[in-house]
This record gives sequence, C-alpha cells and structure tokens, in this order.
Amino acid sequence: MPAPSALTAPTHPNSNGRETSERAHAQLEAELAHRLGQQEMLAIFGLYVADRVEIDGLFLEACRVAAEGLHADRAKVMEWVRDGDYLLLRSGFGFDPEMLKWTTISAGRDTPAGYALHTKSPVLSDVDGSNNAPKTPELMALQGVKKTISVLIPTSSGYFGVLEVDCGCLCEFTNNDVNFVSSVANLLGAAITRRDADSALDAKQAALEAANAKQTILAKEIHHRVKNGLQLVASLLSMQARSSNEALVRSALADAEMRVIAVSRVYDHLSESEDAASVELGSFLSELCASLVAAAPNHKLRFICLEAIKAPSERAIHLGLIINELVTNALKHAYPEGGGEIAVRVQTERGGRLRIEVSDRGVGLPVIDASTERIGLGAQLADLLAKLLGGQLYSEPTQPGVRWILKIGPTPQKS
Repeated sequence: MPAPSALTAPTHPNSNGRETSERAHAQLEAELAHRLGQQEMLAIFGLYVADRVEIDGLFLEACRVAAEGLHADRAKVMEWVRDGDYLLLRSGFGFDPEMLKWTTISAGRDTPAGYALHTKSPVLSDVDGSNNAPKTPELMALQGVKKTISVLIPTSSGYFGVLEVDCGCLCEFTNNDVNFVSSVANLLGAAITRRDADSALDAKQAALEAANAKQTILAKEIHHRVKNGLQLVASLLSMQARSSNEALVRSALADAEMRVIAVSRVYDHLSESEDAASVELGSFLSELCASLVAAAPNHKLRFICLEAIKAPSERAIHLGLIINELVTNALKHAYPEGGGEIAVRVQTERGGRLRIEVSDRGVGLPVIDASTERIGLGAQLADLLAKLLGGQLYSEPTQPGVRWILKIGPTPQKS
C-alpha cells in the first residue's frame, strides 16, 4: 500500500470572523484603557493645580501630561505676546532646554498656533498642510515634528496662549485626543487665572498697606503738632496764672491748664502708638493720674488695670477729662488735714461695658445747699462728659470717703 499522504487540518468556516471579532475586541479594550489612562492623568494634574504648584512647574507638568497622554514626543506651552504679536516658548517637554531660552513663533495665520488664536478653535496640522490648516513651521519640522495639535489656553481675561502637542510619526489624532489636550489647557488656564487674581490681590493689598502706612504717618504728625499746640496753650495758662494776684483766678487757670494737659496726653500717646486712631487706656490713665499726684506729693495713688483696653482717641479724650476732674477733686478736697490715698480702678464688665472707679478714704462729699443745689464746675464737667459718652456717673459713700463710679457701654462699631 502506498504510504498515506499528509492531511491538512480542516479550516472552520467561522474562524476568520472570530479572529476579526477578537481583534476588534482587543482594540476596544486598548482604546478604553488608553482613555481611562488619560482621565487618570487629568485627575492627577488637577491635583497639581489645586495644590497651587508654582506656575513654571505647572507649565512643564502640563506639557508632560499632554505629550504622554497622546504617546507623543513633545509638547510645549507658548505665551501670546500681544504687543509683538508672537508666541514665546515658555516651557516644553521633549525639547532641547536651549530652545526654551530664545524660541518664538509667529502668532499670525501662517502657523498652527497662530491660526488657533485667530479662529479660537483647536487646530490639527501636519508637515504637508493636508488638513486645511497651516503646515508645521519649518523650525518644528527641523526638530522632526510631523503632526501637531494646537489648543488655546483660556483665562478669565482672554487667552494666555497655546498648548501644542507635537508628534514625530504619522499618527492619526482623533477628536478624543483634541478633547484631552483641551482639558489639560483648561486646567492650566484656571491655574493662570488664579495666579493673576492672587497677584492682583497682592498688589492691591500692598497698595492698601502703603496707603495705610502713609495715613498713619500723617496722622501721627498731626497728633504730634496738636500735642505741641496744646502744651503751648498749657504753658500760656500757667504763665497767666503766675502773673495773677487773685487766688481764685490762679486756681481757675491752674484747673484749665490741667484739663489742657489731660487732652495733650491723649495726642502724646497717639503720636507714639502704632495705632494712630486708638489709645491703650491702662497706660494712658495711669500716666495721667501719676502726673496729677506728682503735683501733690503728700498724696499716694493706687492705679489698677489688669487688662488691655483700647479706646478710640475721641473717647479717650473724654475719659481723660473725666478722670482728671475726679482725681483733682479728690486731691483738693478729700484730705483737708493732709495727704491720703486715692485709688483708680479700670475694668471691663460683661457685654464689653467699661467701669472706672475713683475712690478715697477722706472726708466724703460736702453737703449741697438744698436752696441752690450748686455743685462744683469739675463735677458738672465730669457729669456732662459722661452723658456725652452715653454713660452714667454717680457717687457712693464708703465710710470714710467716697467712690465715684463711671459706667459706659462698649465702643460703637462703625458700619
């Protein structure tokens, strides 16, 4: 018997169709994986933007993401310089670093990037110009670029420039690729917008601080001049008092002098304070009381203020005059036989209300003539100033002595 001949395996009639289907399925899976990879890259780049990475770092990262997301060789960020109508290469991935120092590209319609600026839409181009768009610039063609996607980088004030992806092969970019690069450009544009807003805010803040500093200097100069003027007035009152032969006149002029000095001390604090609009009450009232007692060496002052209390200059002037009157009255009338102690306490109560006490252990208040109900000028002035501040001033006998209590509501807030 003749040797049997070799037999070939029979071909299944549906094998070609199955192979085609498997290839199509594999292509779909690869495409899906590629698009999911792009979405992941966009998400990570979004985190870079949210983390406020410095702008040059974001430029480079945008180029890297755009290039790698399309499996391209290169990508670049170009800033549109409107004055010269050209595009300046700001950052690039896959380019010689030396190119980033000097390269510019025309922003006219003769380049893909310029064409994108004029049409305000993405542009796909190649070295042959076969896509009804300007062909790849000669400079890029010399770098081996054959295909290009150019998309605009939008900001709140217009367009910063163009993000361009360059490929050295004859790959086919799709609308999905254009959308991916546009998404990168949009994220980058948001970062540029935020940077510009931050820069504008910083500039406004710097201008405001400079204006405030200038205003503070001017205010301090004004306070200093007012203080000098008041001290001059006080000196004139003192000279006039010394030249008078009338005891009542000398006493009245001396009282007027102390009131002027009390006001001048407020402006002295304002001219030396960092805050030219307010006074720290503790230090101001303490110095004021100490100056009053210095003229009466047989008396002793005990000043108590355990907290920092700020008051506007106008309110501080009124408070200084009130304390001046109360302490001066105690110095004059509380201890007719000699010196004694005077206590001043300053504190805030619930709700921000201010409470000031001036007390002594002297002879107490004089009996007021019921027929005339006359009280001293100092007490009248103190009561009037308390009412102007919307406060209440009253006295309490302390056996011995008297305690004056001044209560004033919190400083009104300016609307």
